[in-house]
Amino acid sequence: MTQDPVRVEMELYRSLLLLVWILSIHSLAACLLIVSAIPLWLKVLTIIPVLVGGAHTWLMWYRQPVKQLSWTNGHWQLNRADQREDVTLQHFFRLGRLLLLRFHGAKRRYSVLVLPDSTSPANLRRIHVTLQLG
Repeated sequence: MTQDPVRVEMELYRSLLLLVWILSIHSLAACLLIVSAIPLWLKVLTIIPVLVGGAHTWLMWYRQPVKQLSWTNGHWQLNRADQREDVTLQHFFRLGRLLLLRFHGAKRRYSVLVLPDSTSPANLRRIHVTLQLG
């Protein structure tokens, strides 16, 4: 008699909490630079990288490179928009309901941030139990 493989799959969605955080931090930085007592040319030179960084971060949030995580008997897979990739979990960080997963793939490394609104509560519980059990 063979045992069926244990499989945990987690769909990931765009987190609105993360979007609010991205927009808030970059807007606050730009506002603080505007009201600061530095020369105008220096304000412009420092606001440009803040705005470019905010646009780049928003674009990464919008594209959402990792759509799904799956774990089957100790083996992790990332489902990206174009392909599935086998990865190994290097480490994870859990702070309350925030979960940061660091994976190493064949060609690159991945960081996956899981917030409470980026997946269902049931999937979040499943992934926490999976990480606790190893």
